[in-house]
Amino acid sequence: MRKVLTIAGKELRSYFVSPMAYVVITFFLGVTSLLFAILMSQGRPEADMRDLFHTMAFLALMMAPVITMGLLAQERNLGTIELLLTSPVRDVEVVAGKYLASLAIFMAILVLTLMYPIIMEKYGDLAWGQVLVGYLGLFLCGLAFLAIGLFASSLTSNQIAAAI
Repeated sequence: MRKVLTIAGKELRSYFVSPMAYVVITFFLGVTSLLFAILMSQGRPEADMRDLFHTMAFLALMMAPVITMGLLAQERNLGTIELLLTSPVRDVEVVAGKYLASLAIFMAILVLTLMYPIIMEKYGDLAWGQVLVGYLGLFLCGLAFLAIGLFASSLTSNQIAAAI
């Protein structure tokens, strides 16, 4: 488990050294914040986040390839995949570490969106059960999208091809 966390930590550091993580987080929060402001200004009688969850799931679908496109494709392109795979780390640990790093980015984004139901609760009676199930659905969608993105990244050495 320590090897998996070491690989995940290395990947997380590489995400935040480049502007990619910041761009993804800013884009996701910008679009969802704009939609949240529009939904709040409509003056609807019930406080629900259904429309916002639909948009967040679609954005997660668009965001996951950007997060995962370089995980294994970049290693293959730079020629460091052989070094990584011949080190005393099993293949499963390499994949799990890289997946855990992408999941940490995704979870950070979801945690940052928790401000929406908190704000909505101030102005209406929010059904927290529906909100928690919505976030669970987003989490599960994110798990699937990131797994597919990591698989696509393992197939090619080109990051753009992996994202597409």
